[in-house]
Amino acid sequence: MDSATDGSPDPAIERVRRELVRLGRDESSAPEVPPEVTARIGSALRNAPAHSARTPLPRAKIIALGVGLVAVVLAALIGVAMLARTPSSPFSDQGPTAERITVSRTTTPGWSTTP
Repeated sequence: MDSATDGSPDPAIERVRRELVRLGRDESSAPEVPPEVTARIGSALRNAPAHSARTPLPRAKIIALGVGLVAVVLAALIGVAMLARTPSSPFSDQGPTAERITVSRTTTPGWSTTP
């Protein structure tokens, strides 16, 4: 518990330790607790329900919880399936490009077909 760099203990820690020792020896700082009070408190603590004791969930809440969990799992599966599949929508096909389009030349009066 030495917090100083030179190896000497911190004066604040030493002062707290001295005060704790003094309070431990001082009989007038707190009177002794009567045994009846201690027994009554211990009995109350032993007879009290545990902190985890609670009423069970109603049947409707259990069903709603199950439906919610199934919905979450289905949503995750559908999302993964949509991300993993190859797109087949009509918008994913780029269609004809300028390389594929051919236009036949027509003769227009006054224009030559040869360059």
